[in-house]
Amino acid sequence: MRNEFEIKFRVQDFDDFPPLFSTTGAEHLGGGDERNLLFDNIQGKLRLEGVVLRLRQTEKGVTLTVKQRLECQGVKGRREIETPIETTLEDGIAMLSALGYSPVLEYGKHRDTWLLPCGVLACLDTLSFGKFVELEGDTPEAVLTAAERLGFDPREGITKGYPSLQKSSQP
Repeated sequence: MRNEFEIKFRVQDFDDFPPLFSTTGAEHLGGGDERNLLFDNIQGKLRLEGVVLRLRQTEKGVTLTVKQRLECQGVKGRREIETPIETTLEDGIAMLSALGYSPVLEYGKHRDTWLLPCGVLACLDTLSFGKFVELEGDTPEAVLTAAERLGFDPREGITKGYPSLQKSSQP
């Protein structure tokens, strides 16, 4: 279990970022496509409690994640419990369904990840509704400092998750 703090910035393209990351000594951790499924019970209990239950499939495998809201200023905070599971996505869906949870939202994403020297992850995310630079770290201060160093105004950052952004982009 760990605490995760993040902020997103909508961008037009990523052209400037890999060169900027390279000049700062950032390490490229790789990239790939993700399929994300969020689950809840029929009453929507998890959403009402601010809990996220997610299965994520990447080329590396399937990961089960539970996130709980943390109160903080200027960034989005979550307590995160995440573990790889040794099964297919379909079997993961079947297991959660047997426990009374069913998929309520699905979204795909291409993510290219860099580790900045300050320990913050910089993720270049492409979704069907836009491109975003997501900064993720262990403290709100680290994330906000990284944002400023990359030329972002933290006051213009987005603290909503991709599911909320996807819903608000739909007509």
